[in-house]
Amino acid sequence: MVVLLAAASAGATDPDGAVAEPARWTGPNGPASQSRRSRAMPVVRDVVEAWRADLPGEALTAPVTWDGEVYVLCDARRGCWLVAVDVARGTVLAKKMLTKALAASVHVWGGVVYLHPAQGSIAGYKRVGGTFVEQWKANPGGFGFTVHENEVYTVSGGTLLRLTPGSSKPVWSLQERELKGTPSVFGNTVLVLGNPYGRAILYGVDRRTGKVESEVVCARSVGLDAGITASPHRLFARTSILKGTLVTSAFARGRLRLAGWTGTEFVVACDAAVYKNGILACLQDRSWVWLKEDPAPVLAAREWTPDLFSAVVPPTVLGDVVYFGGWAADAETGEILWRLPVELSRFGAVPADRMVIVVDAGGGLRAFRARVGG
Repeated sequence: MVVLLAAASAGATDPDGAVAEPARWTGPNGPASQSRRSRAMPVVRDVVEAWRADLPGEALTAPVTWDGEVYVLCDARRGCWLVAVDVARGTVLAKKMLTKALAASVHVWGGVVYLHPAQGSIAGYKRVGGTFVEQWKANPGGFGFTVHENEVYTVSGGTLLRLTPGSSKPVWSLQERELKGTPSVFGNTVLVLGNPYGRAILYGVDRRTGKVESEVVCARSVGLDAGITASPHRLFARTSILKGTLVTSAFARGRLRLAGWTGTEFVVACDAAVYKNGILACLQDRSWVWLKEDPAPVLAAREWTPDLFSAVVPPTVLGDVVYFGGWAADAETGEILWRLPVELSRFGAVPADRMVIVVDAGGGLRAFRARVGG
C-alpha cells in the first residue's frame, strides 16, 4: 500500500464523522472519516479484565459499538453468526446465523448493523429480542462500504453509489472515474480515489448531490485496497504498491490541493490514526512514530521493547492517549501507561468510556477497565 496525504480546510471543530462519539465506534476504523479517533474517556492506569464474552465462535471482524452494545461477526463454519454483546456486562444479547455472509467489515448506525450477507450485497439488521431482523437490503455489487447517518457509500464497477435504507436504488451515482477502494465521509464530503487515464486522483464529492467538488492528482496509481483517512488538516489517501505502505505528507487550505512537504516517505505496517497535525503509525514493524515532521518522533521501538511488537495492529486515539492494541502510551511523550495481559488478533482496540474492548489471539471478545478509577 501507499499512503499519500492531501488536506481539507482546517476548522475550529471537527466536522461530523471526524471523531467517534464515546459510546459509538461505527466502523472498523471508528468514524466514517476512518480517523481511529474517539471522544471516549481513556483508560490511563493499570487494567483488569471487566468481562469475557461467551461467543458462539471465533470473532472474525473488528467489533463495532452503538450505545451500550457491541456487534461482531463470528465463525459458524457454514457461515457467520451476527452477535450482539452488552458492553457493560459482556453477556450475549442476540445472535443470528447468516449462512452466506462474508467475514468482512461490519458497520453500525442507529442500532442497525450493516454487513455483506452475501457476495455483492449489503444489508442492515436490527436487534429484536434475542435475534436480528433484516431491515433493508441492496445488491450494488462491489466490496467494502462506509456508513454515516444511515447512508451507505460504496464503490462498485468503478462507480461511487450513495444508498439509503428503505430503497434498493441509489440516491445518486458518480460514474466514469474508475473509482476504487472504500470511500470515507468527512463533514458533507465523500472522499474517494480514482484511476482515470492511469492517474491517481483523490476526489471530494458533495454527499448530498453526488457532484465532484474538488480533485487532487496523486503521484502513484491507485490499488484495489485504496482507502482514505481524514482529519481537519490532512487527508491520508492510501494506494497500492507491491510491498509495504508509503506515506507522503501534504497540506492544503480551502479546496483539496497538494502543497507543503511532500518529499518524505515512510513504509507503514498497518492503518494509521490521526493525531493533531500528523498521524500515528508503525514503520516496517520496527517503531511506532508520530508522523508530524521529519524526522518523526519515535514513541516506541522494537529494540527498546520487543514484546510490544508481538502483534502490530492499528492504533486508536483518545485525547492524548493512544491504544496500540494491547498497550497504551502518552502520544506526546511515548510513556507506556498500561499493557493488557493477553495477546491480540489483528484488530485494533475498540474504545468505550474508561473501557477497552479487544479481540484476543484466539478470537475471543474481551473487555478491560482501570483497576481503580479512570
